[in-house]
Amino acid sequence: GPLRRLKLGVGRIADALARRVRLSGPRLLRRLTVAAAVVGGLTGVRLLAGHGQPFGLSDEGFMYMLSRAWAAGDNLYESFHLLYHTGQYAYLGSVMLLVGDSVAGMRLGLALLGGIGAAAVAVAVRWAGGPRWLAGVAALAVAVVDSGLPQTFAMAVLFVAAAAAARDERPGARHVLAASAVAGALFPWREDAALIGVALALAVALRSRPSRVLWTVPAGFVLGLAPWLLLAASRGEAAALAAHAYGRLQLLGTR
Repeated sequence: GPLRRLKLGVGRIADALARRVRLSGPRLLRRLTVAAAVVGGLTGVRLLAGHGQPFGLSDEGFMYMLSRAWAAGDNLYESFHLLYHTGQYAYLGSVMLLVGDSVAGMRLGLALLGGIGAAAVAVAVRWAGGPRWLAGVAALAVAVVDSGLPQTFAMAVLFVAAAAAARDERPGARHVLAASAVAGALFPWREDAALIGVALALAVALRSRPSRVLWTVPAGFVLGLAPWLLLAASRGEAAALAAHAYGRLQLLGTR
């Protein structure tokens, strides 16, 4: 039928593009890579269009100001009242250092988040047993509904982590370690997402042998957090990060 022909056509186009840019590996991986690039490009067009205005003065303006300050070497914990840790600002600031200090550069970084997030959701749907068309619809939905925003990206990462953990009926220590590392890596990005990640890691641990793998939850968390700690230490922000984390956890506990 028409749907089958469309699927075959899209698959051939993805394979051709993958060969063109010399992507190797399994066919599914090549197609997902191309799909992520396409979705990221579409998200980039939407973000660069600015929703009909050249620059947003609410969240986007705050994000741009903080990312630019981080790229300039400022200690954001001392200079600003931060709602979240500097993870997302460090990422966007790094992108701006590579492509130039501009709103377009920041939006390019957000578009990349959109592509990766959409690909992650597509992978999660397939791992959960969903058909290809549903994976495509889910990826498109992520791209359309503010996929470039850091909080949406964090949820996409948790989604794929949950799908990966559910693939095995009897997960082992490596599964718990991986889920915990995801939570640790998300902590300087979104503390609420990190707490959900810790709950996921504990759930995975309880499905295996708790006496043997529960210790991997804190170990994996520290492993995922380590790169951020090293980055903060290199900028003289380690103590400020710890103080901010304590304050944020207190705030989340009283919500």
